[in-house]
Amino acid sequence: VISLTVVTPSGEVVKTRQKVRKASTGYEVTQLYIGAEGTLGVVTEVCIRVHMLQRCRAGVLCHFPEIKKAAEAVVSMLKMSRGTLVRCELLNAKMIECTNKEYKTSLPCAPTLFLEFQSNDFKGIQDEWRQIKILFEKFGAGGVKYSEDAKEFGNLWSARRGCYFSTMKYRKNLKQQTKLDKNYITDVCVPVSRLAQCIAETEDDFGSIGFPCLICAHIADGNFHCMIPYQQHEKKRLKQAEQRLIERAVKAGGAVSGEHGVGIGKKPHICLEHGQAHIGLQKRIKHALDPMLIMNPHKILDLDTNAPSGAPPPAAPNARHQPAVSSKL
Repeated sequence: VISLTVVTPSGEVVKTRQKVRKASTGYEVTQLYIGAEGTLGVVTEVCIRVHMLQRCRAGVLCHFPEIKKAAEAVVSMLKMSRGTLVRCELLNAKMIECTNKEYKTSLPCAPTLFLEFQSNDFKGIQDEWRQIKILFEKFGAGGVKYSEDAKEFGNLWSARRGCYFSTMKYRKNLKQQTKLDKNYITDVCVPVSRLAQCIAETEDDFGSIGFPCLICAHIADGNFHCMIPYQQHEKKRLKQAEQRLIERAVKAGGAVSGEHGVGIGKKPHICLEHGQAHIGLQKRIKHALDPMLIMNPHKILDLDTNAPSGAPPPAAPNARHQPAVSSKL
């Protein structure tokens, strides 16, 4: 995103940045509004940078003996020069079993990486994949499938695209449930070097309380989603397990949300990640830019509706960091 046009709570129209390649004047409010989830203004225009579509695409699928090996392989791959790799996704063994049941496929039920390459010629893709393949084999990769054919490429990725809907049918397909489940989706991000341990502990935790832990990971980013099939009466136990997952991710140096945002559901957790001083700063920004609290109210932050504009709201309870901060900032 290059620039935004925003209508502020007071009705002013603001352009956050000129539409030029480089600008270094004033605060970076473009990112502020992007990350605000609609709580600071209404975005009416977006200027984005576009890129040329590459002429050639190829897909790869390969499985590993365990998630730890898959994660270690990706960590090593990220140290290489990557010119054509554009996507790297991971499904755990349970998720592969889930998609096999729904789509009548026969992929080995093992942690599986899905890769996509793009370039203007296949030679560049082939050269890069050749290096990655040699590396992956050192970590026990097997069942390698490579395709430059568009239809076959789509088939290779079908398991990844079908995660959400197959999760809702997982227990029903296994005759463990007579009706369709709901799908509870988590979203945390950890340093890639801590991903294998975090995923393994999470799988064990959900399994110990009777839930299948179906995982889809944007593994090159350290971001993973647990997709948990559940019925309404199971939700309390499920949310307790999610709380443990969030604490595990933050302890590993991660974030309580990698891409889905805070909204209402993650509000209780963001102070655990950022600390009291950081959340206090965000609250003061909200009060300063939206003193009447009319923009997407009750999202992201719990606010004192009686606090005057610019005044710091009460300290957040149970904060992880408790530095002494002057109220006269």
